[in-house]
Amino acid sequence: GSYCSAGVIRLCPAGSYNPNEGQTSIDACVACSAGTVCPNEGSASDGTACADGSYCPAGSIVESPCPAGSF
Repeated sequence: GSYCSAGVIRLCPAGSYNPNEGQTSIDACVACSAGTVCPNEGSASDGTACADGSYCPAGSIVESPCPAGSF
């Protein structure tokens, strides 16, 4: 969920995660998969499943409700 830069631990931003230890660049933080939501900084695993009636593009930090007439 983090990486080290210049001796400082930095959290991956919301919408991304890093499952690997010892990383030194923000490039180690990858977007959460489509269909999941990652609302918190510092995630070490892919997001949680998007709720029924909503959709989540890759890197989502919030769930978006499905438009009227769709599911």
